[in-house]
Amino acid sequence: MNDLKFDEHTEEKLETINYYYKTWFGIVKRQQTNIIDAYAGTGYNEIRGKSTKRKPGSALLAVDLFRYDDLDNLNLIFINKDPQETDILRENITEYIRNSRIEPNVISRVTIYQKDWSKIIDTVIDETRDSIRLFLLDPYGAKSLPWVKVKKIAEEAKSKYGYKESGTEILINWAWHTLRRLLGKYYKSKRESTINHYTEVDNLDSFFGGDNWKNIADKYPDNIFSKEDKNPSDIRRLMEGLVFHYAKKLFEFFRYICIHPVYARIQTNHRDWKKRGEIVYYIIFASNYHDAPNIISTKFKEYITKKIYLPKTQKNLDKYLQSKKKRLNTHHQRVTINIKIRRMEEHLQKRLTNTQKRIIKSFYKRKNQDYGCYEFYLLNEIGFGKDDKEFQELMKDGIIATRQKEFRTSNGSGQYLYLKHKDLVNRQNFLFFNEKIYKFDTGELSEVE
Repeated sequence: MNDLKFDEHTEEKLETINYYYKTWFGIVKRQQTNIIDAYAGTGYNEIRGKSTKRKPGSALLAVDLFRYDDLDNLNLIFINKDPQETDILRENITEYIRNSRIEPNVISRVTIYQKDWSKIIDTVIDETRDSIRLFLLDPYGAKSLPWVKVKKIAEEAKSKYGYKESGTEILINWAWHTLRRLLGKYYKSKRESTINHYTEVDNLDSFFGGDNWKNIADKYPDNIFSKEDKNPSDIRRLMEGLVFHYAKKLFEFFRYICIHPVYARIQTNHRDWKKRGEIVYYIIFASNYHDAPNIISTKFKEYITKKIYLPKTQKNLDKYLQSKKKRLNTHHQRVTINIKIRRMEEHLQKRLTNTQKRIIKSFYKRKNQDYGCYEFYLLNEIGFGKDDKEFQELMKDGIIATRQKEFRTSNGSGQYLYLKHKDLVNRQNFLFFNEKIYKFDTGELSEVE
């Protein structure tokens, strides 16, 4: 068997990817959609633990979505520079489609590139520009993820008119275990007053897109990773400082950034239980779609408070108790559109007409379209014209606004009308990390109460 081998924490990442794939595709399936996996592997992962398990990797989890693609809108692009792994991937995809009773002709909508992703990604971006896209960047280490190429993808989330548009999302494996090793060599050079590690520093500069990471790293002692002087609190602050620094760069293109730490699992005295070890990597997810943080965080929240990992039967009980607790805690927190309209009326110190409320609710239902529509669809989609008096008053009060938006399926652009008022739609930048929410404004993060 030629499967790639990974430790048990990989299951957490795969479960998160699988959950998001299925939920996300259920939302976007009526549009042309592409999943681009830059490190597609061989299709299967061998999960090492007390007993070895063979699990479908990210590529086969994407292939499984063809079951739900009744409109033939899904296309998959897999990239792997290793010739042997690429051949195995092709075989595994063909076998998976056959064994899963997926229509055999879907193979025509699977493209496999046997290339270095950084050399082919520009072509892939150009070929998929007229579609909804989810990019999965899950390298074997930080050296394989140059910021200049990540930025190239992220730029697709921002229109030429400067507006952050939904339609492009990125999920990144932010490999702390590799960064820690590179940082260790950087600190060693400083400690010994030598410059023997040009390569490591260059790799860090490439990963972060410059040398500003040093402003964070140099706040901590050079022996931060030594066994004798190891300080877990300093290491945690260093990790969070660097991952937040990386997230701030993504905020140029995305409104919502979710960061989730994935921990190693260590055997306990109980034969079937594992406990939480050190952080191996972070999953960073970036999107401009309003519901994306809630979707991706559903899986994150199952793990974030978990310090003991249970076998399957106990895991199901634990999952049930967690979901029950979640229902109890969140039942009273739902804010309906009617409540939002009443809050807005209080702030505006005016009452809206029933017609204006119907217009707002019609826009609000178009969440997947960023709460709006093109001007030439307005009468057909919303049922009101832009020149209607009621509509004009909503625009005058800053409740509905207009912007220029590029067409996805053809050249050109048009006027796009959308809900703008902050009481209806929050268009600020937010970072979600360890069940905390931070607002990003003027280059700084501040925790939201």
